[in-house]
Amino acid sequence: MTNSRRLEKINEQIKNLLGAIIHEEISDPAHLISVTRVVTSADLHHARVFVSSYSNLLEIIAELEQKRSQISQKLASQMTTKFTPKISFLPDDSIAYADEISRIIDHAVKK
Repeated sequence: MTNSRRLEKINEQIKNLLGAIIHEEISDPAHLISVTRVVTSADLHHARVFVSSYSNLLEIIAELEQKRSQISQKLASQMTTKFTPKISFLPDDSIAYADEISRIIDHAVKK
């Protein structure tokens, strides 16, 4: 298996596990949070976790950063790799960007 294929599989595993862990850790049902993408470094020591939500994304990122230790511990207990990467949460604004493009197109079509 090539190294890039291995990283893809690890990224997908982390994405799936964190989706479930975040759902457990963030108890407010008003916050629908999605882990959209994970980018892990080649040495598996760091992972950037991109999240999106229709709620206030910056507040959610701050809450996730506060709970990063607990989230990391749960992730480590479920990972099968030698290292569990240090995670950092980042906003994924692609949904907001897509919504904005859709509004622009709708506005242009109505003219």
